[in-house]
Amino acid sequence: MDERRFASLTHETPAPWPDASPCASPTCNFDPQSLVAQMIRLNLLLYDVIVFLNTQVVDAQDADSVKRGFDYQLLHSLDEWADKLPIRLCYSEENVIYWADEGFGAIFVTLHINYNHAGQLLFYQHLQSARGQDQLDDSTQGFAQRCKRHATNLCDLIYEAKRRSDTVVLYPLAGHILCLASTVQIHTLLFGFEDDEILAAKTRLERNFEMISSMNNYWPMNHMSISRLQHFHNACLRSKDDSFRLDAWMLRFLLGFTQDIKDRDAIWTYGHRALDDFDPLRDLLDI
Repeated sequence: MDERRFASLTHETPAPWPDASPCASPTCNFDPQSLVAQMIRLNLLLYDVIVFLNTQVVDAQDADSVKRGFDYQLLHSLDEWADKLPIRLCYSEENVIYWADEGFGAIFVTLHINYNHAGQLLFYQHLQSARGQDQLDDSTQGFAQRCKRHATNLCDLIYEAKRRSDTVVLYPLAGHILCLASTVQIHTLLFGFEDDEILAAKTRLERNFEMISSMNNYWPMNHMSISRLQHFHNACLRSKDDSFRLDAWMLRFLLGFTQDIKDRDAIWTYGHRALDDFDPLRDLLDI
């Protein structure tokens, strides 16, 4: 059932007469023009990404070829979903206005937030390997850049959504998603080379912190996102080289958004002179 038809239902609307064949219900057909139907398909992909991340941590016996093959399988599925999205469901200012006028602006924005969140999670593990400017594996750099693009898109989507009361994003998970996007900005602050890129990351990080803090007015539990960002900041201060390593702690950080998280156990690997590199980050996240 189309969401607009569903939203128009009242308690006085008669129930449809059941079809004689239990397998021939037209309401079971997938409607590519439906926001909710696309959201369901996307959430199934997001589930696959979460399973994949768990597999990467739990099954240490996987060969690199198997891991990369599954990487590409999920990459293909995610790209295929985006490529087959009807024009009216693609993200654009025109479509934001259209769906807001229809009364589904927040759902439309959330659809694209979830898409970029799935991409952010899928490619997050490659940030650890893409710390240097010169890398032999171009695919690793490409995946890391995909993660950064998705994180940037997430920030921009939420910023733009805040400009309209009928698209503003305030649900609890949004704070966690912004928290993860903020750590991607931290990666740029620590390992980026371009001044413009670093400045943009710093600006997004500051704005994200303000937005996450403001969400506490609606969802007090959102303070966990601030706490998690602080713990990640502490992990970066302890060990720059291991701060984006995908392990059990990182898995809890990425996925367990309703759970408290403790500081990551890490060895302080830098002398006082090297710690000067962290001064801008320390000042930025001194919360």
